[in-house]
Amino acid sequence: MKLVAQALLDWMQGNFEVRCFEDPELARQLHVDPGEVVSSVRIIPADSRCAPAGIVITTFPGVLLELGALYQAVFPNCGCDGCDDDVPEILDELETLVGSAVCGAFVEILQNGTGRLVQRFDSAETGFAEQASALDDISPARLARAHAILPPSGVWAPWSLR
Repeated sequence: MKLVAQALLDWMQGNFEVRCFEDPELARQLHVDPGEVVSSVRIIPADSRCAPAGIVITTFPGVLLELGALYQAVFPNCGCDGCDDDVPEILDELETLVGSAVCGAFVEILQNGTGRLVQRFDSAETGFAEQASALDDISPARLARAHAILPPSGVWAPWSLR
């Protein structure tokens, strides 16, 4: 898991116009115990119309991903022996999410009137995936940041190649 996350970081930095830097604040925002953080990296595309990303590599369960303004995911979701996660499937999902973001196939729409957040990924490998969630659990500070960086259409632009 950690090797794939590091390879993704290397790939993003080597192939796209981005700025990568260690950011312990990202791990704090994702509620990771400081003693479990191996690496906490922000990836900021040169073009502000592109979705920023963050990857936190931990001792357990492995990798936390942040994309765009509000998307967050944990890989594996649980990590306990009882869940018996399919590692190749988890790695594919991580790579697909990152690939969708860098290709401009990631959409985030804040529906303030309905109090919902809609996030969509469109991948050639896996097809279309959409999730909607309430805005209730998002802090006012995170919502304000999201409003400030989200593209007006909600569609993040493809990352520029080096």
